[in-house]
Amino acid sequence: MNKYWIKLYHEILDDPKMGKMTDRLWRRTIELFLIAGDENGSDKTGILPSISDMAWRLRLTEEELETDLADLASYGIVHKSDDRWVVSNFNKRQAPMPKDEYMRRLRKERQRDVFVTNELPDSYQSVTRSNAEEEEEREEEKEQEEEKEQEEEQEKNGYSRIATMFENEIAALTPKTADIISEWIRSYSIVWVEDAIKIAVENNARKPSYVTAILENWKRDGKQDKSKKQKSYDPLEVERARLREKYGNE
Repeated sequence: MNKYWIKLYHEILDDPKMGKMTDRLWRRTIELFLIAGDENGSDKTGILPSISDMAWRLRLTEEELETDLADLASYGIVHKSDDRWVVSNFNKRQAPMPKDEYMRRLRKERQRDVFVTNELPDSYQSVTRSNAEEEEEREEEKEQEEEKEQEEEQEKNGYSRIATMFENEIAALTPKTADIISEWIRSYSIVWVEDAIKIAVENNARKPSYVTAILENWKRDGKQDKSKKQKSYDPLEVERARLREKYGNE
């Protein structure tokens, strides 16, 4: 069975910042965490969708949501970047726990078990320690499998979303364009790919090579603020991107 989840830390209950919030803002915070997890897939960037999309999903007016976001920004829960709202530190908080940290915590738990085990007769201690070691290995394998399964499912969902947009806005899917979309998703965030497709449509340049050129420019030069005039992409750069798609990097 597929699982869709985000990490929600116990420390929230004792966080003074969260404790000062109204019930409305407390609820809105958790809702934005969930939307960020659903929106970003494996990227975990914390970038939120448009105000209109979020307002519809949360059954709010856009004015109500704007007010809540401004209030939450004062608490450091969200901030604006490139004219988009972003959940602060979302990537850091949702990233998989480093293996050494996971093992450190697990060893600490096992040490407590050993302390209790030392009170048992000798005949039971070796069996208990062996079971603890096996349990440690199983827990590690289980977490790795769950993280891999989650990443694969999120990548699959991101592909489906971009593929649908590509077919609606650019052209019908072919095996070649399917491979190109997979590469976009592996290399860039879902939001970047969506924005690049929108710009290609606005400029009436409905070609995968044009989208690729936009993404490569953003990666090299940085993504522009949407409130500023978008860069006009060099036809020569677009042609180079097309040739890379056709023949590879050789």
